[in-house]
Amino acid sequence: MQFHDTDLYYSDKKFSFRVLRADSVITYSERLHCLVFNCIRFYVREGWSSKYRYPDIDDSQIQALRALEQSLDDESSLEDIDSAFHKACLALLAHEKDDFDTSRLLDSNFFSPVICFLVVHCITEAGGTPNSSGISNVVAPIMYAIRTAIFKVILERKKKEKISPHRSVLIAFFY
Repeated sequence: MQFHDTDLYYSDKKFSFRVLRADSVITYSERLHCLVFNCIRFYVREGWSSKYRYPDIDDSQIQALRALEQSLDDESSLEDIDSAFHKACLALLAHEKDDFDTSRLLDSNFFSPVICFLVVHCITEAGGTPNSSGISNVVAPIMYAIRTAIFKVILERKKKEKISPHRSVLIAFFY
């Protein structure tokens, strides 16, 4: 059994999935940043050079991406940048196909840049797909980001509305 010099790592492998190690945070945040800034390059900035085209998204999603880009360009405070980043993540991650006309009208399962991003990043250089664990390594950070974005909304709402911890679980189902 391998032991690490960190308090965050449990030697019992049964519980290691509960641990968020520093290297996991870096890997997961890199994948999320890659997605968000890919979307900024495609939807907000001029000069997208790839032949690949993401699907159309709603104006509210574009505005959230534009606000993030503006907060970065203005060198806003870290709190403002964090808020803009969170709003951009929510705009991209927390919606269903029927929420926006742009995605509802598409006759495709590829209605979101998030879905397209994941599929494109699951294609190997040889044109195939990796084994299932390779796909999981691509998808897991985005799934974690989705849960985290929604959880942050729940925590903010809980704090704002002074909701008991027992009721906050119910909020997740009705958000």
